Amino acid sequence: PFKFLVLASFIPVFLIFPFIDRLSFFASLLHYGSLVLPSLTIIFLYEHFNLTPFQRLSISVFSTLVFIVLLVFMARFNYGNSFFEQLFEAFTKQGGFKQSDIAYLKKVLSYTGIGLVFFSEAIFFVFNLILFPRVSVVFRDFYTFKANSYFVILTVVFIFIVNLFWMFDKFNPLLIQCATAIGSYLFFIFFVQGLSIYFVFLDKIMLEGFFKIIALVVIFLYPMPVFVALAGILDFWIDFREKIKRINGGRVV
Repeated sequence: PFKFLVLASFIPVFLIFPFIDRLSFFASLLHYGSLVLPSLTIIFLYEHFNLTPFQRLSISVFSTLVFIVLLVFMARFNYGNSFFEQLFEAFTKQGGFKQSDIAYLKKVLSYTGIGLVFFSEAIFFVFNLILFPRVSVVFRDFYTFKANSYFVILTVVFIFIVNLFWMFDKFNPLLIQCATAIGSYLFFIFFVQGLSIYFVFLDKIMLEGFFKIIALVVIFLYPMPVFVALAGILDFWIDFREKIKRINGGRVV
């Protein structure tokens, strides 16, 4: 039952998170909440509302974006920028970056940090939806996933705005972060649309077993999500599903 899932989702918060340091707590809570919150939301929408796949997923993933934004600003309000300085220092040490690259990386993350975190967490959320059969029932009509046409216009506009901000570098960093976060959300919607096209293609060529698993894992590795999202945007003009159906004159699913 949905109520049981909600109660069970709080168990790690009380049993694990209180026993780790502040930085680990923030990273763990961000990752944990970004997976659990949209999972509960999409299951709730699936059970109580007659929505399209696009509506279910877009609402659920938007809850992830709101959660990440609120968590980041709450941490900044309580601990100040020094908290994120420590987080950045821990990240660069773990990543083994050169000293000459750290200044540029810091600037990039100050502009795109929220958007990049959201995009990676949202992709991980979709990967888990596909991986676990008990949850993937919410994707029962995933093959028909298609964003509304106005999302194409919004996505193109935000990509243009973000690039404009980066080009001139004279805007408020907070404004750039907000634009990047919204742009990442819109871009993710088209990643899912591109992913649904990819699923249709895999079914068309009847790929099964081990090779299908490999094909699914590879598509989530960078930079493949970017190309998949671009395919989702181009789908409005090319209609990839219809072209796939015409391969050898057979049906897709």
